Amino acid sequence: MIELPPTLASSWHCRGYYGSVSHNVKAVYQRYLGWFDGNPAHLWPHPPEQAAVRYVEFMGGADAVLVKAQQSFDDGDYRWVAEVVNHVVFADPSNMAARELLAETYTQMGYSQENATWRNFFLTGAQELRGIEVAGPTGQNALALMSHISVTQVFDAVAIRIDGMKAAGLRFAINWTIAETGERHLLRMENGVLSNAANRHADDAVLSVTVPRSQLLLLVIGLVTLESLVEQGIATADGDLGRLDSIRALLDPPDPKFPIVLP
Repeated sequence: MIELPPTLASSWHCRGYYGSVSHNVKAVYQRYLGWFDGNPAHLWPHPPEQAAVRYVEFMGGADAVLVKAQQSFDDGDYRWVAEVVNHVVFADPSNMAARELLAETYTQMGYSQENATWRNFFLTGAQELRGIEVAGPTGQNALALMSHISVTQVFDAVAIRIDGMKAAGLRFAINWTIAETGERHLLRMENGVLSNAANRHADDAVLSVTVPRSQLLLLVIGLVTLESLVEQGIATADGDLGRLDSIRALLDPPDPKFPIVLP
């Protein structure tokens, strides 16, 4: 167990209000040394759902696990309950007794946290287990947020949604120019990856676009079309205007309500 010296541990600016020592030391280790801790048992584990089925079988079945877990819960050993009952839930998400015990465990763990981010994870997990829909960002709020990011970040946000296998056979480049500033960007599709580079254009680009910064995000996510912007005189384009459609066809739609504690 890594702990701060008492003089630091008692200082308000070193308290675990956002993050914790146990959390952050793992991040430091992973940054410099990677995720592997040297234990070969951790090199090639089964995926969580497959491992859960095996754990529950080894522990005598779900009913036996829940009886013991309830006793551990009554004893206040919430960390252990979370570890073992999580296997029951992953082995059978329809087991409502397991879900409720795990939800109550997460609730108790959340209430006891000084760390705000951990509290959020625990209580969000409890909500999901109880079937309470967790509110996510609205499309309007997300769009407003993205309107403040840089041009490079706009292209990065698109790139992470590319279905690499579908894009594997494509190879082309698009030159972008921001109308107000003359800022140049190169967008290149190759080897199933959409990459971008600032302050560059390519001689072999299949399309060159000049567009106002305010329209860039709307254009790349498909809320406006390049053809309509050109017709209105808002943007100019030279080359294959349909190439943007081919990029949008490769985008994997995000699911902001993806499960946190259910398989």
